[in-house]
Amino acid sequence: MLFMHQACVFETAQQYVKSNEILTEVIKEAYQLGRIDDELKDAIQAFQLKMMVKQEYLAYYIRKEIPNCFDAMTTSPVESMNCYIKHRSKASTLNNTSRSLMLITEGTDSRIAGIDKTGTMLVVSVLLFYSLNLYSITILSLLLLAKRELQLTVLSSKLPIKNLYHRKCVYLLNQLFDDRNTQCCVMHDDSQWLVWNFTYDPPFFKDDEFNIALLFPVFANVYHVKVTQFGDQRFLKCNCLHYERCGLPCSHILRITNEVEETMIKIQHLKVYQVHHGSQNCNISSKLIQGSSLQTSYEDMGMPISEQCLQKALNPSLSM
Repeated sequence: MLFMHQACVFETAQQYVKSNEILTEVIKEAYQLGRIDDELKDAIQAFQLKMMVKQEYLAYYIRKEIPNCFDAMTTSPVESMNCYIKHRSKASTLNNTSRSLMLITEGTDSRIAGIDKTGTMLVVSVLLFYSLNLYSITILSLLLLAKRELQLTVLSSKLPIKNLYHRKCVYLLNQLFDDRNTQCCVMHDDSQWLVWNFTYDPPFFKDDEFNIALLFPVFANVYHVKVTQFGDQRFLKCNCLHYERCGLPCSHILRITNEVEETMIKIQHLKVYQVHHGSQNCNISSKLIQGSSLQTSYEDMGMPISEQCLQKALNPSLSM
């Protein structure tokens, strides 16, 4: 569980180092008291050393600065594709390339035909001309899901913009908006805030005879939110970097703004994005490409915010 927290929870290098120091002390004490033997001690220390060597790939305090990663923490999408190829389509290294491609693509054409008998089938023809590969199949499958997503929404959500974004985005927005009520906030400068939440649920370990829960490292974080500007556009930037990774406002910023607006959500979350982005002779596509380009130019500035919403945040009395 500690190694999972190092990979997904601990936000600074200091927290990462301190957690290793605590683990070393706990293992040392458990060994001296005879609670673990030499084999278990050596195994834990060897794994701890391996994790430390690979911290540049695994440590959360490093990975949290990767933009648009959407906090990816598993390889489950890749593994599910591998599972399908190996166990459902029965493709393997025992087959030649032609046979493997035939097994992988079997049934794909019939599913694609129902989407769009013009544009999509043209794409399929081009892909077949260049030898259909797994990446191409994945793209077409995503197109299927994206077109279906256009017809769906989250009816229970009270967000006025819920029909514009796919369901996963709306679910996350609702959760983040509710979580804002757990945060404390103070404005300590003309355009800067400190946001924190020191309440936490202590870890639970079944049959915890060694009281590990009391020794488990738990760190309190204080987040810094500030106003930045690029040209005429203003932004709110939080050092949790949730917006940079996921394209959604964090609960710390929502605690300050107390509302969600379209400018706060990256364009990739729009329902129409996966369907129309890159389409030829499509006005929506050109607008989406322009929006993506604008986002790139605003990278590292933080979350865009309208002037009206910002003024309410800077002057809370105006929203009363």
